[in-house]
Amino acid sequence: MRLRPSYKSSWFNDKYTTYDIFAAESGGDGAIGSSSISHNNGQPKPDKYILSFLKPKIVDPPDKNDFSGFYFGVYDYVEAIDPVDSQIYRYTAEFIKPGKIFSGYADWVREVKLDRVPISHPQAQYGITWRDVTNPSDREMWISGSQVQVIDLSSGEVIAERTGYAMDFGQESKDGFRSPWSFADSCINYNPTRRKTKDFVEKVLRPM
Repeated sequence: MRLRPSYKSSWFNDKYTTYDIFAAESGGDGAIGSSSISHNNGQPKPDKYILSFLKPKIVDPPDKNDFSGFYFGVYDYVEAIDPVDSQIYRYTAEFIKPGKIFSGYADWVREVKLDRVPISHPQAQYGITWRDVTNPSDREMWISGSQVQVIDLSSGEVIAERTGYAMDFGQESKDGFRSPWSFADSCINYNPTRRKTKDFVEKVLRPM
């Protein structure tokens, strides 16, 4: 229901940034293992926020018929509105051999290909959105908070919600080439890799 903005390095020095410091995730700027396919097709790199929710279909399995799921999710498809053209698209992912499409790739190379098709009527039952929940006095103390919600689209009911905060205890110090927000600590010591939206959503919306 709301995509993540593309990464900007200036976020980490901006006390009032709208970037979600707690979740520390961005979209629209590519994903590991999916860059050369897009580059050779003259297409933009896949939105890694969308890709984080998807379980790639294994078209060309590697030797062990498996792949690392660290960067990927558990869902077959995602539906989202592209803010550029306001069109609703359905996104799916495939794990393939780029050598089948382009020459010059070794047989062992595998990449994730993000595909999308326009749709007129969304079929997703649940929606995911996020928002900033801090006020100016929080930001003056270098505190940033965000909220993720999972919503039943048929009823509009919020069925799950996570709110998290992060704070820079250095209070804007840039000593030693320090970028304040990149040193922010989260409430209840959330590991940075477990603040991702997908990790929360997967605890709520479990595939059958």
